[in-house]
Parts: sequence; structure tokens; C-alpha cells
Amino acid sequence: MMLPGSGLISSLAAGALRVWLIVGILLRVTRLRDGWDWLALVYYSTPWPAIAVGFVVLALHARRKAKGHAFRRYVLLTGAALFTWIATSWYGGDAPPPGTAKLRVVLWNVAHPESRLARQAAWLKMQDADIIALAEADPEDRSNLLEWSRSFPDHAIVQSRGNMLCIIRGEVLAKGSGELASGSHFGRIRARVRGRELTILQADIYARPRVSRRAPFARLHGLVEAEKGPLILLGDFNTPRESALFDPIRKRLTQSFEAAGHGLAETWPSFAPALSIDQIWTSAPMRPLHCKHGWTTRSDHRPVTVDLAWD
Repeated sequence: MMLPGSGLISSLAAGALRVWLIVGILLRVTRLRDGWDWLALVYYSTPWPAIAVGFVVLALHARRKAKGHAFRRYVLLTGAALFTWIATSWYGGDAPPPGTAKLRVVLWNVAHPESRLARQAAWLKMQDADIIALAEADPEDRSNLLEWSRSFPDHAIVQSRGNMLCIIRGEVLAKGSGELASGSHFGRIRARVRGRELTILQADIYARPRVSRRAPFARLHGLVEAEKGPLILLGDFNTPRESALFDPIRKRLTQSFEAAGHGLAETWPSFAPALSIDQIWTSAPMRPLHCKHGWTTRSDHRPVTVDLAWD
């Protein structure tokens, strides 16, 4: 039996959902994206898979109300949202760019490993990477740091603020870390890898949905501009790659998956990826040859692996 007023409540909820979805779609098709801080929450919460789910909810609501025309309309809109998602997020099919890989980089948010650390380390060793950047690695826990060190005895291990860890098969020349903004951190490492010097800039941006990310991204852009040599920028940005906040960074750096990826661009959550928040960016003379996002049950983030040429 339907409770008094429940029909009105469900209709109001459906109306609010429709408005939310319309605004989210407009932010994408007009390219406004998260350029307006007060609408950023709508943008972040309406990736195309979420829009498709929203239309499914509205279709079920219309069916419950016996509104056949509306039901069919929402089914079509669900299909359109899924088509747009695949069209804009699926990469690959073209032949890889010519070149020989000189450097392999792995980025992974290991999501506070605890009992999963040994299995995560075993998978990472199989990748035979020169640079491994880990978010939420909990290096402040001495037992975790010792376990990572034992797993990679021939690598330099650099701990940065914000629970970040960088494992390098090479020589660390300089290191430092700091805040991008309250709750957002970076680590800067100058290293010599395979006989070449480069800078690794590792970032972790806060995930508070109602707080603007503009301040940490402005600081991050300043750090990128200050680096004049070869640079790898990577991390869990908690911000999709399509964000307007990446536009200044795109003027100098290349997003690895967009340049050489295959498969779905989204990395979180790993069981049903909807947002591409884990990313690797590179500057010349490095050039992405092949980039992939792995599937895993060992974290709620998919790992990112890229092979780089050095032109």
C-alpha cells in the first residue's frame, strides 16, 4: 500500500533528478565543465555512466506511473548516454606510434593496503617498471614501509606527504614535498633513470566534492611551469581528465592515456569505472607509446601503466 504523500515525494525526487541530469549534460556539451565552482559538484557527479543510471531510474519511475511514452523516451536516453560514454572514453584501435620504449611508469592508488600489500607488491614487481608511484600507500606505518623496501630491494624509495610513495629503479638526486592546498599534497623528485635525468612530480588532490579544486590546481600548474626539463606529472587527482582545471597543464604536458591508451579511460571505482581520476602526464622529449589501465580486485582504483619513448 502506498503511504499518503509518497507519490508526491517520488515525483519531486524524479523532477530533481531530471534537473540534475540536464545540468550535468549541458556542462559537458557546452564545455563549461567545472569552470564554474558552484556547478562543479554537478559536473563531478554526472559522468556519462551516472547519467545513464539516472535515466534508468527515471524510466522505472515512468513505468511505475504507467507513462509509456516517458518510459520509452528514458530508455532511448539511457542508450544515448551509454553510446556517448563509450564514444568519448574508449581509446585504441590505431597502430601504436613508432618508437622503442625507454621507460616504464606505473601509477596506482593502493587504497591503504594492509593485508593486501604483499599481493600488490607481487603484481607491481611483475610490471618491471622503472618508476612506481603509489597513492594511499601508508608509508608512515613503519611495517608498510619495510614491506615495500623488502619487495624492491634494488630500488630507491621516496616517501612524500599525503601517504604517497615513489619507488625508483635509479638514483635519487633531490627530493622534497609540500602542500598544494589544505588536504592536497605533492612530492617532487629529481632522479636519474636509465642514464637520463628527469623530474617526477607526484600529486594527490583532496576529494571533498563541495570544495573547489581550483587552488591546488593553480599551485600544481605553477610547479609544472617551474620545471624546464623532462617532467612526469602523475597521481590521484580526484578530478576527471576532461576537467577545465587541466587546460593550463595541457599546454605543456601530454595525457598518456589520451595519447596512447587502449580501453576505457576511467579508473575509479575499479569494479565499475566511471571517473578517470588516476593519470600520468609527460613532457617532451618523453612520448607515450602504450598506456593501459589494469583491472584489479586489490584496490578500488585501477593501476595505470605507460611505456615511454625518449626522443
